[in-house]
Amino acid sequence: MPPLRPRLRNTALASLIALVLNSAAPTLQAHESEASTTDPTASTPASLPSGSGGIGFVVDKAKAEPSRGSPQPNIRHATARYEATFVGSANQAALFAVLDKPLPGGGLPEFNESPLRGVVTEIVKAVGVPVQIDSRALEDSGLDLDTPFTCGPLKNISLGAGLKTIFDGCGLTVTIQDETLIVTTKEKAEEHFIVGVYPVPFHDRCGTLIDTIQSTVAVDYWDVVGGQGAIRFVPEANALVISQTLDVHMDIVNFMRATFEEDFGVGPDNATDRLPVRVYHLRNPKLANTTVPDLAELCNSALGKAGDPEAKVSLIGDACIVVQSASRPFHVYAAELIRSLDAPISP
Repeated sequence: MPPLRPRLRNTALASLIALVLNSAAPTLQAHESEASTTDPTASTPASLPSGSGGIGFVVDKAKAEPSRGSPQPNIRHATARYEATFVGSANQAALFAVLDKPLPGGGLPEFNESPLRGVVTEIVKAVGVPVQIDSRALEDSGLDLDTPFTCGPLKNISLGAGLKTIFDGCGLTVTIQDETLIVTTKEKAEEHFIVGVYPVPFHDRCGTLIDTIQSTVAVDYWDVVGGQGAIRFVPEANALVISQTLDVHMDIVNFMRATFEEDFGVGPDNATDRLPVRVYHLRNPKLANTTVPDLAELCNSALGKAGDPEAKVSLIGDACIVVQSASRPFHVYAAELIRSLDAPISP
């Protein structure tokens, strides 16, 4: 268990939540295969791949209008896979995207009694991103750059998962600092927290979701048990705001994907004949007859190519809406639109 650390101040948490509420109108557009940033001012160094498929940072510059207390549908959430949004520069976005993508080519080779410096060299060759070793942190913890590593070949996994497999057993991890991947100790990585925004399109009882995350993912690293990690729900954004280390964020993304992609068949083995169904019971039955006729058109108009012209929206009884679609973006945006229309307006 890590040493107990002071809890994040309330003012810091308020700043994180304000960051979400004041973020720009969507700058991450939904496409059929992946999401990509559309910031024309973003720059990416030649050594990093462009785009932000998979997990990506989004730098929002404009300010959104107040939502008057209602959760607003967010096109940024309607992606082909579950995506978290992270706050940082465009170059950091490219690095985080690389961590989320499968290892290129044949993956990483077997390491047999290889020194740490040699392992890092092989990683740089394989993925083409800047990687540095935090020598001082390793020395302070008693680890040597010539410490031998042994690990079998790594294939068919993401770079982030590969790095965890290599370094986890010896107390090391990676973090992003100054737009570079840093190999450091887990204790040192706790000094570099990242703020992530996680959409929760189908989960109205977010207290239960938060409890589940805190009790299953990095259980010793949350403020409720004396750690520094923080997680809060922002209803107006349909999202959780989470401050955690890079290592823990990768685990949370995997958890959220397993939770919110389970019945969508997302991935290389998805069955094209599946037609997932979602059911919504309206608080205000009077909305049913006015919502159902236009819901599919509104969703497809907003989603563009990521929409589903074959989607079906039906009314069952007086206040039950049934949505059928093979498109995850359609389901996500339909859920958020229904929630926004049916939500009580707070003053």
